[in-house]
Amino acid sequence: MQLTLKELIVCHINYRDVFNAPVSKDALKSWTLTYGHANETENFDGIISELIEEQLIVEKDGYLAVVGKEHIIEDQPQKVKTTEDLLAKGRNFIKLFSKISFIRYVGVSGSVAAENPTINSKDHVDLDLFVISSKNSLWAIFFVERIITNIIRIFKGDHFYCFNYVTEENFLEIYNQNFFTATEIVNLKTLEDKGAFQEFIRKNAWIKTYYKNDIIHSSMPSGNQKAGNLLLRSINYLFYMAFCILRGLKKFNLKYAFEFTSKFDPTQKCNLHRICNPNGGYQEKIKERFSSLMKKNFEAYYSSQIIEFLFPLNSSFEFSPEKNAHDLQIAGYFEKYA
Repeated sequence: MQLTLKELIVCHINYRDVFNAPVSKDALKSWTLTYGHANETENFDGIISELIEEQLIVEKDGYLAVVGKEHIIEDQPQKVKTTEDLLAKGRNFIKLFSKISFIRYVGVSGSVAAENPTINSKDHVDLDLFVISSKNSLWAIFFVERIITNIIRIFKGDHFYCFNYVTEENFLEIYNQNFFTATEIVNLKTLEDKGAFQEFIRKNAWIKTYYKNDIIHSSMPSGNQKAGNLLLRSINYLFYMAFCILRGLKKFNLKYAFEFTSKFDPTQKCNLHRICNPNGGYQEKIKERFSSLMKKNFEAYYSSQIIEFLFPLNSSFEFSPEKNAHDLQIAGYFEKYA
């Protein structure tokens, strides 16, 4: 399916409204005019004017938002400043953390990357880290990270970051391929890249279904994967086993204690080669909210075909409350903080 330029503009503005945020007009132009509409530059401003005349959107200070949401544009300068402060705060830790030889890439994802920092359940804003590690090293790195985090907790009371997504460089392809995930990747703010990001984008060429431009690239040369010797593989697997067992004991549930397996399970948060939110996180909740807001904000432009194009059914997985209690927690956070 190929969206028209106007449909694409509407979808981006509506998507940001899911998170009560405006969209930068400059960013929107860079995303849409390279999405099969490179010859429509002169039409972009005209379409924005049309949507304003239709009383569907408002424009102020270089931002666009759904009509009636002018206040979120007024809040944006403070959000940008908070984002810059958080990134500055995290750079020293990232610089130290990146000295681990097995770290190949560190970026910030989530609400901070989108310059829409959101307060979490502990009433503060975290840096959600997106990490790529060398082959067979993820759990060895996680072990080191746990030590560093606990030291920070002892001296400072709490830490300001969390590992949102960690994967090994031989396991880069993302399974939940949709507009939500593509947007998360495009929004990534790179803090350290040792050549892994370029390969990550190459492995996930499907992103260009939604973002056909040159902002999703790295100027860094692609590095060679470290093969990982038998000793490292064994240590990595032992740390993975230990984590699962300790997690089961902590939760008083032996089911978690025996989750360790070398086979990837997308419904499981912690895998041997990847740590990520089960079933892709709260993408289904976003799809529901996006669809609901689209009908409300842009009824004339709504269609089930557009929803299916942005959030294809084959990018989701069967929801299992019994196995994925974490999904319920995420859904609850989303309802509270969206």
